[in-house]
Amino acid sequence: MQFEEHSKRVWSVDYSSIDPTRLVSGSDDGTIKIWTLNQESSIASIDCKVGAALLASSARFPGVLSCQQ
Repeated sequence: MQFEEHSKRVWSVDYSSIDPTRLVSGSDDGTIKIWTLNQESSIASIDCKVGAALLASSARFPGVLSCQQ
């Protein structure tokens, strides 16, 4: 499966330790995309206004994302 919604380079990808079918990706296009392996399009998009070069999801706090340029 290939995900192709970011308009610029993707710098970071992380998966959920709670639900390994869920992924998050951060891109130079200033968005974080949330994906599920069950469908080809993202299930959510977060506009960070800046490139999301470093991205991590939290195992202790599901639903919490951290992004940094």
